[in-house]
Amino acid sequence: MSNQKKEKEKQKQKQNKQEELQFPIQEKKEQAQEFFLNLGDDNEKEKEKEQEEQKKKKKRIKNQCLPSSIGFLTRLEKLDLHSNLITHLPYEISHLFTLQEINLTSNPIANNLPNELLLSARNLTQFYLHTAIPKFTKLMRPWINGSREILSMVPQRELLGKESIVVMSFNILSNTYANKELYIYTPNFAIDWMYRRKKIVQEIFRLEDEQQQQQQNQQNRQQQQQQQQKQEQNHFFKNLFGNKNSRISKQFYINGKEEKKIPDIICLQEVEWGQFKEFFEPKFDEWGYSGIFKIKARYWNMPKGEADRVDGVAIFFSKAKFDYIKHTSIDFPDVAQRKIEMEDIPKVALDRLGTRDQVAQILVLKCKATGKLLMVANVHTYWSPMYPDVKALQVQFLLEEIEHLKQTEFPGTPVFICGDFNSMYNSAAIDLLSRGNVDPKHPDFVKNNHSNGNHHYSSSYFKTLNSNSSQGKKINNSSSSSSTNEKNSKLEKKNLKETEKDKYQYYDYGSYSEFGLNHSISKLTSLYQHFLEFDSNPDSFTNLTLDFEGVIDYIWYDAESLIPIGLLCPLDKKQSKKKYLGFPNCHFPSDHIPLMGEFLI
Repeated sequence: MSNQKKEKEKQKQKQNKQEELQFPIQEKKEQAQEFFLNLGDDNEKEKEKEQEEQKKKKKRIKNQCLPSSIGFLTRLEKLDLHSNLITHLPYEISHLFTLQEINLTSNPIANNLPNELLLSARNLTQFYLHTAIPKFTKLMRPWINGSREILSMVPQRELLGKESIVVMSFNILSNTYANKELYIYTPNFAIDWMYRRKKIVQEIFRLEDEQQQQQQNQQNRQQQQQQQQKQEQNHFFKNLFGNKNSRISKQFYINGKEEKKIPDIICLQEVEWGQFKEFFEPKFDEWGYSGIFKIKARYWNMPKGEADRVDGVAIFFSKAKFDYIKHTSIDFPDVAQRKIEMEDIPKVALDRLGTRDQVAQILVLKCKATGKLLMVANVHTYWSPMYPDVKALQVQFLLEEIEHLKQTEFPGTPVFICGDFNSMYNSAAIDLLSRGNVDPKHPDFVKNNHSNGNHHYSSSYFKTLNSNSSQGKKINNSSSSSSTNEKNSKLEKKNLKETEKDKYQYYDYGSYSEFGLNHSISKLTSLYQHFLEFDSNPDSFTNLTLDFEGVIDYIWYDAESLIPIGLLCPLDKKQSKKKYLGFPNCHFPSDHIPLMGEFLI
């Protein structure tokens, strides 16, 4: 028994020793497992960190793009962008027309562009111009409504039986003139007539583009656009209404939502004959409009194929709102020829007036709702800045024809005069319309004084002319005092004329050069100048290109008989130039913007 006990004890001791040996091994295994588990967690955390860093890096790389403001450096010749992690270029890179060298090496974008673009700056800019689609949206043009204060200034009895009409003037840019050499900033697709034709209709009838509708359906994007547009609009209207002298601050308000107005009378310039007969006339007839057209005289001397591309002016009117009464057309060279035959102007004047075949048209309508007559004139004067005298005479001839119709057939008929006058504020043509007369010594009649082409003359030049004219007035006033003063005044006047003759050479337009230009149509008023002080504002424009920016389109109305109650807001120049180098572009189909106003008749 003793031996058995001893063996059992020995076995127990062995088991205890084994357990003692196994425990630290097991503990070490568990510790090792915990270590490796922790090590795995650390590895995963490190991997996650690496992934996050890579994502951040990718985001940073994605955002490596030149700012859109690069497009304003239109005279930049060299651009070195190597090793900048650039992945894409903005659409505005296409505006760098003079760029000769560009270096994009060691950038991610270099892997995605063919060598033809990487090695040629011109190929690159042209590629982006004609294929890339700009991300920015079209600028808003909200409708400005007349407030009650305007109507409160008009006697209530005058408002009874009034009808509201909407009038538009729009130079649509002839397809012949829409060439790539002139509008180098316009993409090929945007200068194509079929594209522009669609956009022109959208501009006239205030229609939304399909792309814009799709963008508006995306709520997130729409909110961003609205916020951006609000900021731009607030900025523009703050500048516009911040002027204490501006009458609009009291007389107009802006709708929170854009109000759509459809014109009842549409005056178009630069409409080609082929476009009129094949597109505008049949389409506008379907939409409830009737139209008249006046083509330039050169049409009759051109082959048939080329003749269809000659442009003219057109007026369309709503058949539901008006009845046609009469229309007449004006060929300005023919008027000049008649003036020469009547000895109103010398033959030499035909050298300037007889070769500029601009045209105008006058339409008389009857409003169906009120039975009242309305006269609408549409004109496109000569374009060249070297001929401001010709533009002024063309406007004079138009006003004379309107006066003749009013005196002989349609007395008391209110008149609209719309068009592209190719003349800015303070030019003789605009002075004639707004003031009713133009002095024969106006700077626009000085020979070889129009190289600047913008009708902005130095103050010293005006001071000289004003002082001369004021001296002449003083001479005339003093002539009746005594015979001595009369002799002195005649002598001074003679000397003054000789001095002026030596200093300035004026074009000879016969009686117009002697008595000046004038008209008797009372209270002709520019719609946009009257309410927005638009025409005289250097930050305003109706035409915006690389070479020119300014107001040359107008809607003139008879303020004695017509009451304006709203107008289409113009575009802000600063905001426009941030997005566009000029017009036409992907959003606007012409180098001009349309003007539109609403009136009570």
